[in-house]
Amino acid sequence: MGDFSQRLKEIRNGMGVKQKEIADVLGISVRAYQHYETGTRFPDFQGITKLSEFFNVSTDYLLCKSDYPYLGGMGGGETETFTEDQQNLFSIIAHLDDDDVRILLGIAERISMGSPKPPPGDPPGQP
Repeated sequence: MGDFSQRLKEIRNGMGVKQKEIADVLGISVRAYQHYETGTRFPDFQGITKLSEFFNVSTDYLLCKSDYPYLGGMGGGETETFTEDQQNLFSIIAHLDDDDVRILLGIAERISMGSPKPPPGDPPGQP
């Protein structure tokens, strides 16, 4: 995981948002916001909350405590909620290696497209 300033810049650039737009939302100058992205200053609790809501990511993701953003849209203030089973699945996935994640992704894609599931005795992802 990276640091806050790096993550903030990546999120903003990934969404194609200008620094001025975010500064306006936070009620600060563009220069003050630029300090956040360079790591020379950090927002207060209210600023973190506003950034989280604007980008619709969790504060844990924004603060680099998690690599899972839980995106549901941009700037709409809507928070996507996950069931306990979904949260447990995210926790399990976080500990898998890349090959296992690809296998799991293939199974999830088959299920979402209505394709038949592998028979109970067959290992997932095996021909």
